[in-house]
Amino acid sequence: MKAFALTVGTLWDGRIQVWVQVANGFQSKHKASTEPGAPWTEWKDYPMPSGFQVSNLPCAFPVAGGNLNVFCNAQQIYKADNPDSLVAKGPSTIMFKTEYNPGGTSDWAPWWGTPPGSVLLGGWTEGGQLNIPPIGYAGGYPSQALWAKTDKGIVYVSKSIGDGSMGPFVKFMPPPPTSLLWTLYSSNNSDQNTMAVGGEAFWWTGTDINETPGEGQPYLTLYWFTESGWKEFSPALPKATGGVASLAAGVIADSPAQVFASDVNGDLWTIWQKYDQTKMSWFWLPEWLSFPLPGGHKLPSLAPGSLDFALPSLARNVLAAAQTVTGELQLFALDENGTVWTIWKKSAEPGASWSEWVTF
Repeated sequence: MKAFALTVGTLWDGRIQVWVQVANGFQSKHKASTEPGAPWTEWKDYPMPSGFQVSNLPCAFPVAGGNLNVFCNAQQIYKADNPDSLVAKGPSTIMFKTEYNPGGTSDWAPWWGTPPGSVLLGGWTEGGQLNIPPIGYAGGYPSQALWAKTDKGIVYVSKSIGDGSMGPFVKFMPPPPTSLLWTLYSSNNSDQNTMAVGGEAFWWTGTDINETPGEGQPYLTLYWFTESGWKEFSPALPKATGGVASLAAGVIADSPAQVFASDVNGDLWTIWQKYDQTKMSWFWLPEWLSFPLPGGHKLPSLAPGSLDFALPSLARNVLAAAQTVTGELQLFALDENGTVWTIWKKSAEPGASWSEWVTF
């Protein structure tokens, strides 16, 4: 199996489910049980329906009733009028399927109300994944948001409403500049925990392409969205890295957030929050730290030709993080050969050591 992108979701009982994009759609596997050390199921195929080709940017998050919704960006394909091109690609749309609680799955279908010409950016559920159901609620239901961007650069968000369903897409202000907006991620941090120590209620991260002053080369800048609005994340990755190429964010049991980023050179970095007892608030490390590569292999770059299909100005999800039901943080990654790897913290303690990378 050669994978192009991945995402991670959490099933109704806390089991992690991993989805990877392959040539004809997706494959998925999950933990057989919530017991520590439980085996994983075999990969199962989830092909795209006839007439659609998966594009990229998968994401998955729990919804009302304990179901798990899986989303991806897809394009309609049809026979072209030009005989030299047998297949042409139609407009982009968001597709989804549901993994039901306590079992069963739906077919892929277009997501209702998707703005025309949009691509999927990401989604999140308020509340830590350790908590079943999640901590965050909207009128008694888990609170979610789904993000999309049109081919004209307009960003939309659809948020859950009081009855647990998703509301219509409405315009949302993207971080500046608006030329390219890349995938949005969430740490799934608990508002109750962060607000209790005076921190931000939520944070999301996104990247955009800027010109490096004086160099004239694209540099991928990381932004985050807080209660104060969009802010450029500080500290930035060193400019020698070329900036952020893919992101993953997660929390561990006592709620500090940790972010992982691969750069355009295929190297892996991480940064996390610590608690200041004096100020009674969380703070970020002063700089990003290098994180070991899976098996010593580089992660995919953003160079032209690094994909088997054309995805202009779109990032790849080659990193995904999830919190296990017992509180440990687990990271998944794709290397440049399309192999899936995973690594996990050995306990839920903030300073716990990591396992070795293993192929997944």
